[in-house]
Amino acid sequence: MKEKILEQMGKELKLATRLDLVITVVGILVTLVFFGLAAGAAAATVTQMPNLSGLAGGLFGGSSNPQPPEFSVSSTIIMFVTLIIILIINWYAIRTLLKNKAQRAKLNEGLLKLYKDETVDQYNDGSIYKTYETRYSLFAVIMGSVMALSIIVPLVVFIDKLTEL
Repeated sequence: MKEKILEQMGKELKLATRLDLVITVVGILVTLVFFGLAAGAAAATVTQMPNLSGLAGGLFGGSSNPQPPEFSVSSTIIMFVTLIIILIINWYAIRTLLKNKAQRAKLNEGLLKLYKDETVDQYNDGSIYKTYETRYSLFAVIMGSVMALSIIVPLVVFIDKLTEL
């Protein structure tokens, strides 16, 4: 019976490791896609039509007065919606990683108890389990950093464009 428990715990730990890697990679890739969309929308929030009256001897018409910058509501809405999506995706990914960290700690504790019951705990170095916790924390910090940059940069571009009005 203990062998089956050990086998099940091993499968659970392997699955958790793969799942956490997939969550991290997919979360970062999706965030980067939405970051590009948010940054592009932020750059398009304020547009200015070029003055083409001097080309071809005034053939294009228009006056010599430059057009004032125009504010694009649709680009602003797109930017804020993508920023909200970035926040939601990363918040759930970080929350999932931290829950999986706690689950892995419980599995590791059970594994240590099983090793102790079988009197093979002297062959197992318990410090490796702390590296798992460190890895989860690192993944969460990376996800949080990517999220913060993906939100801050489009907001800075947006504010910069607003100063042109």
